[in-house]
Amino acid sequence: MLKNYLKIALRNSLRHKGFTAINIVGLALGMTCFLLIMRHIQQELKYDAFHERADRIYRIAVESKNPAGNRFNASTPYPAAPALRLEYPEFVKLARIFFYGESLIEANGKKIYENRFVFAEPEFFEIFSFPLLRGNALTALAQPHSIVLTASTARKYFGDEDPMGKAVRLDARFDFAVTGIVADPPATSHFDFDFLASFANVNTEVVGFNPEQWGAFFGIYTYALLSPQENVARLEERLAPFYDKHAKDQSNKSRRLFLQPLRKIHLHSQYEVEIEPNNSITNLVVLGTLALLVLLIACINFINLSTARATRRAKEVGLRKVLGAERHQLVKQFLGESLLHCAVALALSFGLVELLLPKFSDLIGKSIDFSFEKNALAILSIGGLALLVGVAAGIYPAFVLSAFQPAESLKGIKTGRRAGKGAFALRRILVVAQFAISVVLIASTLIIREQLRFVKQADLGFDRELALVIPLRDASVRKNYQVIKNEFLKNPKVRAAIACFAAPVGRNEFGSMLFPRGRADEQRFDIRLNFVDHNFLEGFGLKLLAGRNFSPQISTDAMQAFIINEAALKQLGLRDPEEAIGKKVTIGVNDIEGTIIGVIKDFHHQSMHEAISPEVIMYWPRWFYEISLKIAPQDISGTLASLEKTWQQLVPEFPFQYQFLDDYVASLYLAEEKSAKAVETFSALAICIAGLGLFGLAAFAAEQRTKEVGVRKVLGATVTNVIGLLSKDFVKLVLLANIIAWPIGYFAMNRWLQNFAYRIDLSWWVFALAGGLALLIALLTVSTQAIKAALANPVEALRYE
Repeated sequence: MLKNYLKIALRNSLRHKGFTAINIVGLALGMTCFLLIMRHIQQELKYDAFHERADRIYRIAVESKNPAGNRFNASTPYPAAPALRLEYPEFVKLARIFFYGESLIEANGKKIYENRFVFAEPEFFEIFSFPLLRGNALTALAQPHSIVLTASTARKYFGDEDPMGKAVRLDARFDFAVTGIVADPPATSHFDFDFLASFANVNTEVVGFNPEQWGAFFGIYTYALLSPQENVARLEERLAPFYDKHAKDQSNKSRRLFLQPLRKIHLHSQYEVEIEPNNSITNLVVLGTLALLVLLIACINFINLSTARATRRAKEVGLRKVLGAERHQLVKQFLGESLLHCAVALALSFGLVELLLPKFSDLIGKSIDFSFEKNALAILSIGGLALLVGVAAGIYPAFVLSAFQPAESLKGIKTGRRAGKGAFALRRILVVAQFAISVVLIASTLIIREQLRFVKQADLGFDRELALVIPLRDASVRKNYQVIKNEFLKNPKVRAAIACFAAPVGRNEFGSMLFPRGRADEQRFDIRLNFVDHNFLEGFGLKLLAGRNFSPQISTDAMQAFIINEAALKQLGLRDPEEAIGKKVTIGVNDIEGTIIGVIKDFHHQSMHEAISPEVIMYWPRWFYEISLKIAPQDISGTLASLEKTWQQLVPEFPFQYQFLDDYVASLYLAEEKSAKAVETFSALAICIAGLGLFGLAAFAAEQRTKEVGVRKVLGATVTNVIGLLSKDFVKLVLLANIIAWPIGYFAMNRWLQNFAYRIDLSWWVFALAGGLALLIALLTVSTQAIKAALANPVEALRYE
């Protein structure tokens, strides 16, 4: 009997090859999309889970309460951890990590710029589960000038040689000896490293200033291991007065420490000075919703087409009953056919996952692996869903058609109406749902693209065109910044050379505080501090609203004169920029007291996710860590080659390195760019699946009305009339889908735009365009079948059946 069911199912599938292919391929594509996205989400949710005591590890962060709103900093001051060790026995272990940033590494005759050089305290290996392959975990970082390499880094520099005890030099100044080899950090770690050096070497010489300051935040992160019985909420209450007690007059007294669970950092932490850009739970919700919508569209298609074809099999049911078939046998046959199609779609989706996995990894910018062991839950879920969809699609023909009397079934007309009426209403609802989802996806894609275009092309308040940023890595190099500038300016293609701590937007960050009326002032507030040369404003096109620029002829401008932005002006409680000129203020770093000599128009010094914060710029050459060059647009490659030659003559110990400012600005939105590409890709897939389903339904509708079309043509109907006849019902459904989709799309995208401090306004035309595109896709899809039916010979149509 089973063999007979299978043979009949295969015969029916082959007889209607087009419908079978559309059904199976559409469902397989939906399942593939779901499996890929679910695997990505599963991987993101497992960040930092590999640590044996992950549920007991916390990062200590800082909250600052300001009149402009609370700010959160992922880093902590240098002296915080030693004080916490003494005063809070609740911390079983504490470890500080200092991310040094990009640096020049010399080892075994090789000289390479590296991005992941980290200083860590010895307790690092007692808190985290990074297995040490060589060396002793308790002593590897205990002594100054000791360093641990990852396995891949050891191979990179030493090949097959034994790296233990070998020398590693940092930035041509600091020497270390290899004391251990650690396994490479997993891809699901929220921070990465290639070098782990002893934290004992984090001093004034390495940092560039005295690190023993409570008000200095410069990339030190503190992690804690708590006991299993520790009450975290109670501990945070006890931590509340800690910062004020120690910082005294060095910081804002509205700061407090709080604990971040390790497992929540990757998806729930978008704080200032993060180690690496984290993902967002919002992005995962968007992708997860997208996966469900695509799968829903595919399931709707499958059910729609299955029930549509079933109404044509009433005579078959009647004939089988006449020949002795029992109702339960017919139920098994129809359900079996539907489940067989779902099983084939599921098998095809597994093959597509393997085929598309590399492309999907490129799309989201992360390596994704797929195996049954790691994806058992997703595979079982999709298998269960395939079973559910198969039953849902087969239940109508199985129970409704099998209930007809043989005489009625063989007559066909009455049963066709009875069989088709309920199913037709269901299909209309499903088509509306399908295209409502499609319109929401099209509108979302357009809005995401428009927002990204806005942030990339927006006026940032400074001139970033053809600006080349060159780092000055060593103190000896920074001392000769003027010589380097002058040599670069001899190049006719260099229009300006600007020395500074940081370009208007860049990686270098220096946070401090401004005290309007001295240290005792309670109105202090956080600022971003930058140190710039005299031509910084002119070189980057920053607009001076009041006062003057720094002058080389005025000696007191060095360290005693400040230029502030409009955001700082507002924090001072002033409206007119002229009111600020001549005002005495104090900056927290080294208690520098000086005079405001100028006010500049606000510019964006970070991404447009964040509102412009108060900024103070000073003239202080000691802190010139970069030289920015404005170059001519002609022969850029030739200009770069000439600049590299000049650099090597002046600074032979450091390879020439640069980055265009435009490239850095673009990098601020890489996560959104990847999300946009993912949404575009899967939206296109969803619309394609919806189009396939509509194509099948249109073909079925045309087939059902073959005789009617023939009669109308004989009576004088034109091709246009026939196309309109077969298309109008679908057009009505798509228009209804638009009415439902627009408010849903507006609400969803308005929520997404809240992630940006500066964003586009949602315009009606975006939703109108999305609806128009969905309507156009529907018309083109339906018209292919309508035109085919309209051009058919009416004689053949009237002979039909």
